[in-house]
Formats: sequence, structure tokens, C-alpha cells
Amino acid sequence: MNAGNTPGYLLKQIESALCRAFPSKTQLEMMLRHQFSQNLEEIARGENLTEIVYKVVDYFNTSNSLEKLIKKALNENPNNASLKAIKEKFEITTSLVNLLLPLKKQIIKPMQQAYRACCYDKLGNYREYEIPDNLNDILENLDNIPQQNDNEKHIIEFVARLLITGNLPKAIAEQLKQWLEKNDSAAQWERLIKKLKFQQDDLLLDEDGTVLLSEDELLPPRHSFDSNWLNELEAPEGTVKLRSKFYLQR
Repeated sequence: MNAGNTPGYLLKQIESALCRAFPSKTQLEMMLRHQFSQNLEEIARGENLTEIVYKVVDYFNTSNSLEKLIKKALNENPNNASLKAIKEKFEITTSLVNLLLPLKKQIIKPMQQAYRACCYDKLGNYREYEIPDNLNDILENLDNIPQQNDNEKHIIEFVARLLITGNLPKAIAEQLKQWLEKNDSAAQWERLIKKLKFQQDDLLLDEDGTVLLSEDELLPPRHSFDSNWLNELEAPEGTVKLRSKFYLQR
């Protein structure tokens, strides 16, 4: 698994899990020697365990080997609940990031809409919260919302809502469906999608896809002009050539 795009909040959780699983420098040294045949001093040094673990995680992250680190740590301490939990979260999160991150510019708006819908259900008046403008912040915020039970993962709901409301290209939608089939161990996503389809008929949306609390609610206008296209002009001084895709015949 290519996990080179591991979000920062997940790196922090990996560090915390390792500190709980190996609460002393000696135990961490033993794990690295047993599982990797490496000396801790060759990888990381620090004033305390927190600093050392941070550097160990950074070392494996730099070499794109975090998945291996977590797996080997679990081999050393197979009954540790923190390692089991972070292994599952790492696999689910990084696989989704690797799938969506290359498409972030094309589907950031559908992702924000799916996030809004999740927050509307979980946080009530979500407008008290800033809507993230990138995938990692969306996933971090969803991760911070308390779960009612282990079978209701907000990241699963987010992807299900993205499938329903995102108007995604067929190829992307199929990849997300496969992701759900692989990562939803509770097999609840199909029931969730049916539920969301039913709810969507009664959901009030403005033309931008934002959830409205009532038919009378008015939202401030949003800017629709994207000036980034100016950077693609083929000639200086703001002019375009006749064969340019930006040329409009009068």
C-alpha cells in the first residue's frame, strides 16, 4: 500500500499507539531488534520516549514503510488494543486518501457537500464550524466526531454520501464502491446508501448543494468566478490567440 500521503493527525495517532504498546525505551528497542533486526540508536534518539517514537515514525514514514512498522509492532505485541485499532484505521484512511487525493481539485466541492451532510446529522448547526478546503482536514474533523458504536464509522458514511450526492464520474464511483466493499467490515454501507437515497428526497438544498434548515432560509451569495484560469492564458498581457480554448467569437 502506498501510504506516503498519511495525514498528520494519523501520524500522531500512530505515535500514541506505539507509546502505549511499548511504554519504555527498552521495549521499543526490543521490538525493533526482534522485528527489523535494527538498533534503535541507528534510527532515532531523543530526550524522552515521545521524542524517540516521533523520530521512529518519521523514519518509517520517510521510507514509505509505516504499514510495515504497524504490522511488525503488532507481531511483537499481538494483543494490544491500540495497535489493532490503529492498524485498521491506517489501512482504511490511507487507502481512501490515495484514491481521492489525486482527484482533489476535481471533486473538492462534492467532498465538502458530503462532509456538510455528515456534520448536519452529527453536529446539528454545522455552520458554526468551518468547512475544510482539503481532504486531510475533512478526514481529521470526521475522525474527531464521537462514534456511537464501533460499527458506525464516519469515514464510511462520508464515502457513502459522496457516492450519492457527488455526481461523480462512473470510474471514480466504481472505485469508491469497491473501497466500501473492502473496508466496511460491518457490511452496512448498502443499507446506509438506501437510507440516504430515501432521505435525500426530503433534503432541502440550495443551488450550491448546501443543506438548508428551512425553505425560508437565505444564505449569503458565494463567489463563482475562479481567477486561476488566467494563469493558463497562452499570451502575455491578458490576450488570447484565435486557436485558444479561451477565445470566444463575437
